Amino acid sequence: MAKRTERSKKKRRVGGARRCLQALEILAGEPYLVGLAEISGLLSLPKSSTHRLLGLLIEAGYVELEPITRRYSLTPKVLWIGSSYLRNSPVERSALTVLSRLSEETGTTSHVGVWDSGKVLLLHSTDPPNAISLFVEVGERRPVHASALGKALLAFRSAADLNKICDGGFAQFTPRTKASRAAIEEELLRVREAGVAIDDEEYAPGMRCIAAPIRDQQGVVAALGISGDLSLIGDDAIPRLSRLVLDAALRCSAQLGYRPSSGQFSTSRVALAAAGRTPSSAEADAPMGAGRRNSLVPAATADQPGH
Repeated sequence: MAKRTERSKKKRRVGGARRCLQALEILAGEPYLVGLAEISGLLSLPKSSTHRLLGLLIEAGYVELEPITRRYSLTPKVLWIGSSYLRNSPVERSALTVLSRLSEETGTTSHVGVWDSGKVLLLHSTDPPNAISLFVEVGERRPVHASALGKALLAFRSAADLNKICDGGFAQFTPRTKASRAAIEEELLRVREAGVAIDDEEYAPGMRCIAAPIRDQQGVVAALGISGDLSLIGDDAIPRLSRLVLDAALRCSAQLGYRPSSGQFSTSRVALAAAGRTPSSAEADAPMGAGRRNSLVPAATADQPGH
């Protein structure tokens, strides 16, 4: 009897901790100010229990109650907790100077993101000098099926991750958003073959993005990409910009300990594949520029998920 009582208490404690985390996640999303009744409904808890839970979070300093609207919101302490991830992130550190150089070379906004519960979490963003910012927020999460960063990550995730994304359905952001499993699988195959992912007005009208995976010694850990309007990322510019994105991703990967193996594509070959062209032997082996050797990208099957 005593053992059953102790197990029951432990289960309630674990459940309470989980509810606290769920409440923080609710407050982390729009509209950022949420009333007791709505939080109670989302947690499937009575209002009295929800009120006690929020009281604990207020006491701990993570949540505050707006006195006029009587709605709850997160406090700056949450930023301190979250920013500790960036302070200790090898990916973010490896990308800082690489993104600045990439933005200068391309005239676009560059960014790096990681996989986060079926979304892309943006870790860092850099605008080119004297350019109008695209206002890409650090900490913002974006859908994987409609973003170049997301597709660059999803292409090398497990079949189980792909199934979860497909089971959740595909939001249609623009008429060009790929919103079926067949279309997504075909796109991910192209990403693995080309080495880069392209968002062609799939998340926002008039905007294109190109991204490539970042690897460490274990596999794909992040993705790096650029964003710009159609005047910056036109059809003719895609091969050149793809080479620059691939080269930047490889510089980050090298800082994380990744070393390409033999039998891999040159960036010229991959960039042409990204543009939907079959490269000639001369194009595939062409140098990236005077005095620069071709960078290599991992073989298409290196991290291919089992589907």
